[in-house]
Amino acid sequence: MHRAPLAAKNEGKLPGYFDSPYPPAKLQIKTNEPVAIKGSSLTAFDALRTLCRANGEFTEDADGRKRYELAEESKGFKMVMHSREGLLPAVRFHLEDPQLSKTDTLTKAEMQCHRGENGGFMSLDYLFDKNFKEIFKDKRPEYYEKKNMNLEIFVGATMAFREHLDPFDLFLAEYQEAERSIKDETSVYWKEVLAILSFSMNYPAKYLSAEDNLRLKKVLMPLISIVIAFVPQSSCEEVIALHEAGVLTIVAVGEDSHVEPGQSGGATYFYKDETGLKKSVYFKTFVDCVGQAHLAYEDLPYKSLISKNAVSPARLQFQDQKTHGRSAIAAMMEWR
Repeated sequence: MHRAPLAAKNEGKLPGYFDSPYPPAKLQIKTNEPVAIKGSSLTAFDALRTLCRANGEFTEDADGRKRYELAEESKGFKMVMHSREGLLPAVRFHLEDPQLSKTDTLTKAEMQCHRGENGGFMSLDYLFDKNFKEIFKDKRPEYYEKKNMNLEIFVGATMAFREHLDPFDLFLAEYQEAERSIKDETSVYWKEVLAILSFSMNYPAKYLSAEDNLRLKKVLMPLISIVIAFVPQSSCEEVIALHEAGVLTIVAVGEDSHVEPGQSGGATYFYKDETGLKKSVYFKTFVDCVGQAHLAYEDLPYKSLISKNAVSPARLQFQDQKTHGRSAIAAMMEWR
């Protein structure tokens, strides 16, 4: 079940500002102007599907291809997605193992042995080697030889490929790839194994050093969040139709973008375009679709837990004490 944020910051106080797209009924808004969508995840797709139906309808041509037509009173309606990299998520394909079981990944005993040899820490590089690269050795040896690279090089090459293509052209190509995958019952195997790696991180993540936790969040997770979104085919067809109708675009806003609520409603998006030029664009309707943000310790709504010391900020120790200082610790994960 989708849930609204724990505490709405501006929704209900400012017209046209939505802290989340849930429940969807609140976004059944008829408008003749562009709407800003923050994010490009599955949550953002939920917002797109609701908004577009309030301002037009889908039809099918003679070939069964979906088309979108705006309602007469909504001719100025558009949706502008904003994401850091300007990328759309990947598409659902055939999985060799629908449960994404981890029979080929490290056991808890193996991880405990590694920690004993590594100062009590799990190594992110070790997890990447064992729970990603080595899975290819038996099942896809030709891919293993081609992609036998370290974490940073693999992620950099994969992201660079995606960033150099038009996001909607890539989305259409991945939709077509996924259609072939489902028809032929063959997996897009590297994406499946990346999903397995993501799920296999749940247990050992708490044993990562602060350095590796930073690498996990800044290097690996941006790729994982895109590749394993697994957008359903029906949603893909609608997104393609919306873009072809000129109703849907996406903007890369980088990491230093920010949004300011409007005094009378809506919000202004501040970011730099691809040339470095500063932009500020006002939208009468703004929908935050980045999902539930991490909650800072001091913002925990259950104050008695804090006063009774029942909770505390999560901290991880740096493994390299020479670089970060003997007593250096990093508050890497906040209560969700």
